[in-house]
Amino acid sequence: MMPTQNFQSQAVSPNMQPPVQQTSTSPPVQQIRFPEVNIQELQSMNDRADRLKFVGNAIYFPINDVHGEMAGKITGCLLDGVAEFERLVSEPEFLTQNVH
Repeated sequence: MMPTQNFQSQAVSPNMQPPVQQTSTSPPVQQIRFPEVNIQELQSMNDRADRLKFVGNAIYFPINDVHGEMAGKITGCLLDGVAEFERLVSEPEFLTQNVH
């Protein structure tokens, strides 16, 4: 013979609200200072390596302001991973979006 278990039914009041999930709010994203560059100078460069160096030098310090010692890695990843890397110095939103 199996032992019987008593299950108590828990009535839920229609006025009860489900528990609120607490979400942690992340700190606001710090805006990256947009670099001032001479776009015409960039466009006049024929060699991709020269353009990469130009853009990298322009975005490194603004990224460093926000991300400190990770700036070199972030800059390198952006230059390697973003096909339209020239947009990093011509569109502020594009830079911010790709850094964060």
